Amino acid sequence: MEINKFINDDVDVTSLKVLIVDDTPMNLVLMNKLMTFYTFECIYCKNGEEALEAIDNNVIDLILLDIMMPKISGWDILEMNNNNKFGKHIPIICLSALNDSKSIERAKKLGADDWVDKPILSTFFNSMGNVINKYYSKYGDIH
Repeated sequence: MEINKFINDDVDVTSLKVLIVDDTPMNLVLMNKLMTFYTFECIYCKNGEEALEAIDNNVIDLILLDIMMPKISGWDILEMNNNNKFGKHIPIICLSALNDSKSIERAKKLGADDWVDKPILSTFFNSMGNVINKYYSKYGDIH
């Protein structure tokens, strides 16, 4: 599945920096395999603490965020992003095995741009394209 078919032609995907946060090593391996086909620069973090450090030290264009993590959860990161703790709003797609309507509604209230159920299916690429297109059309550039 090619993500470029979901992203508008005027978006330069080669400059996107994507932060991928998941505490399950196999999920990071899977995301790494998916992302190697594209020109995104990816940063992989295995917990919320590493994610916060990556956000502090990089210009992040998109976060793919696991919700259920120990210590600093995806919920915590969503709340920080919603409260502009990162200096700007960063688009976030939640990736979670939680697929109940209350969790999805909570994520949307905390500013999540989209939600993809685990295991990740082809809907992930559609979701990612929609979020990138939305921010590009709103701001003219992702950065």
